[in-house]
Amino acid sequence: MFEDRKRKKTKRILFFMFLVFICVSFAIGYYMNLEPEKNAGTQDASEGSGYKVPDSLINPVNTNPIDSDTININPISKIIQGNIGDLAGDDMSEENIGEIMNILDANVVGANTELRFRTTYTKCGHSMERKGIPRANEIGMNEIAFAACYTEWLLESFSKEAAIFKRSLNTYCPHHYIIGIYGGNIAIFVYNQDGEKILKEETDISISSLPPEDQALLQQGIVAGSEEELYMKIEGFSD
Repeated sequence: MFEDRKRKKTKRILFFMFLVFICVSFAIGYYMNLEPEKNAGTQDASEGSGYKVPDSLINPVNTNPIDSDTININPISKIIQGNIGDLAGDDMSEENIGEIMNILDANVVGANTELRFRTTYTKCGHSMERKGIPRANEIGMNEIAFAACYTEWLLESFSKEAAIFKRSLNTYCPHHYIIGIYGGNIAIFVYNQDGEKILKEETDISISSLPPEDQALLQQGIVAGSEEELYMKIEGFSD
């Protein structure tokens, strides 16, 4: 009887172990079948939700094309059309600009362009001329742009060698003297090159002692063409 119980107990243990073996085998088989599906699902999800590189980055389209002809001509056209100051950002030295100008043989203002300013004074009919050189911001200007810098002058002729300006002023030239009145006394005036009347000297001769006719002449201004003529006329008022 004791042996029967022992046998039954052994059978129960074996049966339990068999069940455990079946469960473990089922679990292993189920896991092995499930793992490929998970990997496949993960891969599909990665492909579906992953970042896709835009076609514009793979095959970029240039929306602002650069014309090679514009690149080559632009620095020169800036010189021909106007101001050298426009080339400040082009990294070009004055020497390089000078070389371009020589190649083109363009009539633009250069560092060696001679400037001539001729003024005619209509009251005496004399003319005076002064010379100068271009300012730094004028180098590279063409005729139209350069003329716009001197609105009080008329550009008579223009070339890369010389630019000639002219004007007329309704005054006397600086070589003449004007005897007039200043502060109640006889005074000497002159005109500068720009036609401005400037006090040169005030005498101690009061106009109060002069006859009305002389005072009227002094009010209008008496012209003297030389220093000798000037002092002769002043001495005539002092007698």
